[in-house]
Amino acid sequence: MAKPKRIYLAGPEVFFPHEEHNAIVAEKKRLLREAGYEGIDPLDTALTFSDQEAKPARGHRIYQANRELMDSCDAIIANLTPFRGISADPGTVFEVGYMIGQGKAAFGFTMD
Repeated sequence: MAKPKRIYLAGPEVFFPHEEHNAIVAEKKRLLREAGYEGIDPLDTALTFSDQEAKPARGHRIYQANRELMDSCDAIIANLTPFRGISADPGTVFEVGYMIGQGKAAFGFTMD
């Protein structure tokens, strides 16, 4: 059997409370699985941080981990709903550009 295409699930949900994030991602992954795809969440990494690690170092490790996840995916679906202001989450916008820059399919949606 062929390996299902991997879809990176970008959006501000990573900043939601843990239970809310997990519920949203579980539903997205369920829908994709039913359609024959594998959903990949930015938090599907095993990153841990010490209290002594500086914020810039943490940010760089998150960036590297998310790039590795995106590199392993075939496409992106991005929640571009305005978040903390009048526009989409800037990290999500970067992720869309990164995937497009690799020639991968990009799809977006908004709840607004």
